[in-house]
Amino acid sequence: MYKVSLSSGRNFVVLISIVLVLLPLSLPVGNIGDKPIDLTYSDLLLAISFIYFLFVGKFLASRNERKLLLISVFTFSFIVFLGGIGSILKEGDILPFLSSIRFAKHILFVFSAFLIYKLYRPSLDTLITYTGYVSLWLIVVLFLSDVFFNPQFPSSRWGGVFLGFETYGFPNSIAVFYSFYICFILILLFSKKRMLIIPILLLILGIIFFTFSRSGWVTALIVLLPVMIYSSLKSKRLIFINISLLVFLVVCISFFFDKLFPIIEPWMYKVDTITGKDITVSGRDLIWNEAIKLIYDQPLFGYLFFPFSNYVSGYDTPHQQYLEILYKMGLVGFSFYFLYLFYLYLVFAKAGWSGNLLRKVVVTSVSLLTLGIMITNFGQPNFSFSLLSNAYIFFLSLYYFVFLGELN
Repeated sequence: MYKVSLSSGRNFVVLISIVLVLLPLSLPVGNIGDKPIDLTYSDLLLAISFIYFLFVGKFLASRNERKLLLISVFTFSFIVFLGGIGSILKEGDILPFLSSIRFAKHILFVFSAFLIYKLYRPSLDTLITYTGYVSLWLIVVLFLSDVFFNPQFPSSRWGGVFLGFETYGFPNSIAVFYSFYICFILILLFSKKRMLIIPILLLILGIIFFTFSRSGWVTALIVLLPVMIYSSLKSKRLIFINISLLVFLVVCISFFFDKLFPIIEPWMYKVDTITGKDITVSGRDLIWNEAIKLIYDQPLFGYLFFPFSNYVSGYDTPHQQYLEILYKMGLVGFSFYFLYLFYLYLVFAKAGWSGNLLRKVVVTSVSLLTLGIMITNFGQPNFSFSLLSNAYIFFLSLYYFVFLGELN
């Protein structure tokens, strides 16, 4: 139905890179101590980029490109330096140092994006087309994988199987990651004006809905709802489609409630945990209290990537991004890291907003995705989830370089 023209080997490499970054799987490589180590497929792209820069190519960079690359190197080096100090203070235990590299490596995806841009010069239309179509096909494979490889489907959580393999970070972290697919499909929908994309958009919404991840719900709604409301105001056809789908959903639930109840019941419970009398955050408030006490004791540089389980038995993380970074790096590291993210977002948004309407749509969609991620960071550590953080840095950087190239 949808055909992506690969006009050259260059476009094929760009496509494969996007597939690697958006693939919801990981590669288990072993353990360090009692901690499992997984690599995402996007990490392979980073490794290839490192080898290329080391042995093959160097590129001329513009002033703005060079500035982003240097700031990225500085931020990465500072975080790893803190981990190195932690290892020294822990009498040579390498775990804090490795933990700092594992956390900070997503920053280096700026270089992967730079390499892709300099070697293959993808246009904005190419990026929109490839990210959109890759997202569409990944969603179809996700759903069919549940149908054929999940024996408890449809009464179990959805989105946890991809071609027979368990998706990485299932269910909560991957549910937020799936909003990348929504973001890219919305941009593709605006660019190509193909209404047949909408059923697959609804399919990923269904998958996120039945992950029963509250963070996934919040992120998906933030990405989708403002765009759909705006689009409906501009298109009577979309208003008709939205109303028809709503009526169809209500009718189906009304007539087949008995059969659908085993699927809907977990959702009703999740909603009750955030709206009912007994509001719960799955016990995380107790972990957060312990983390806050620890941060209060060492606020400046934190605990230098010492394992959280050393201080709070049974937990590897505070299960909240902001507290986790404050614990690991203190106020100084927290400030460096989020100032870096803010700078990257700012240059991306500024470069994109100065162009045509399509560029502004890209900026708006990615901004909504960013907002969703930042809000759900209060409930889980999104940027510590390699799949999401790798993709976020890679795509913001790649769009930024493309925006700069078109402006120049």
